[in-house]
Amino acid sequence: MRPEWLRLSKSVRLLIIFASIIVLLFLLSVDHSSQGTSQNVIAEKSCKCKGETFCFQVENLIGEMFDCSLLKYLKEFHLTESDIANTEIKNFNYKEVVFISYSSSNHFSESRQMLTDFRKKFQNKIIYYDIGLNKGELAELANVCNLEVRQFNFSAYPAHVQTLGTYAFKVMIEAEVSVSYNVFWMADTSLVFQQLPVLQQFYLDVKNGKAPEFMIGQKVAKEIQFTHPGMRRYIPFPGKYRNESQREAVLFFRATPTSKTILKWAVLCALTKECIAPSGSVLYCGSPPASGCHRFDQSSSSLLFRSFYPPDTAHYKYYHHCAKPVRGVLIKIPLSPIHCNQTLS
Repeated sequence: MRPEWLRLSKSVRLLIIFASIIVLLFLLSVDHSSQGTSQNVIAEKSCKCKGETFCFQVENLIGEMFDCSLLKYLKEFHLTESDIANTEIKNFNYKEVVFISYSSSNHFSESRQMLTDFRKKFQNKIIYYDIGLNKGELAELANVCNLEVRQFNFSAYPAHVQTLGTYAFKVMIEAEVSVSYNVFWMADTSLVFQQLPVLQQFYLDVKNGKAPEFMIGQKVAKEIQFTHPGMRRYIPFPGKYRNESQREAVLFFRATPTSKTILKWAVLCALTKECIAPSGSVLYCGSPPASGCHRFDQSSSSLLFRSFYPPDTAHYKYYHHCAKPVRGVLIKIPLSPIHCNQTLS
């Protein structure tokens, strides 16, 4: 007896072979597309500005390209790929750590509380950015020892940075300071730091590689609910992270290739309105969060932190309680002279 296959007519057999080939080719194309689509997109998409990568990529995801006109800022802040590759990782001691803060008049009452508490604990240099203070408030700052006041130059940046509610100015302050200082904290007016021994343990963890060199605050909310989709066009994140939490934006920075790479992308986002403050984004979101809920620089720093320190890594899981926000403490009495020889460190 002939096999069933051979009993079929020649035309039917050819039809079956042809159909099998079509199915096989389809399966191969599906398998290839599931593994290689992002690489094809990356290869086809131009993401270079004079040799510099201007599209953020995490795993197989690639973001929208930032405008090439922003390259001048990367050069100014020493955040080009060449600058980053040549970053010298320097040792430091706790006395060399600089503390950065900022305020406009509407938050200066909180700042009095932060500065008074800080000077009870530390003698470290403070760089204080004026983003809208009056003459009386500036005179008060002159009463604080080892404090340098800098006026933030809004005119040096795109127009949206002048809107304080975008919080883009905060990232630009970090970039400016990173040019001259290798290790610093960025703290808003409501932050109160722990005592020196707590911070010394954290610094030791940083130097030993246990703690990340770019660290943000404690977990506060679900990332997907508090980040506008417009930002995720530029700084995408894998769907498997959608249940991860966003973190507060208190920032510790130590200059390394990793931390400077994170800062590079934070700067490009802050200088791009559609990234840092997409149309329809709102800060006060309600419960549950409404459409458009967004935390601006806090959202970008959280997305970038998680991209470079994935949730399954020790650096992502690391958290040392170095500072906490104490909101609503408004001190109306002007600052009296604060001398550094009266502090502990």
